[in-house]
Amino acid sequence: MDHLSIFAEYRYLHVSATNYTFGSTVYPTAHAETSNWDSHLGSMNFNTGIFGIEYGF
Repeated sequence: MDHLSIFAEYRYLHVSATNYTFGSTVYPTAHAETSNWDSHLGSMNFNTGIFGIEYGF
């Protein structure tokens, strides 16, 4: 039996602002030592959507 379907999907994603603090690194090799560092990310919004037609027989 044949099958036909039409579909649509929408998604909204909000990611709040965040802060990260990374610690210092010390390697036993010749790699340079690093001090603590901070990363600040502002809030982000994402909108995605999809539309499709499916046919099966």
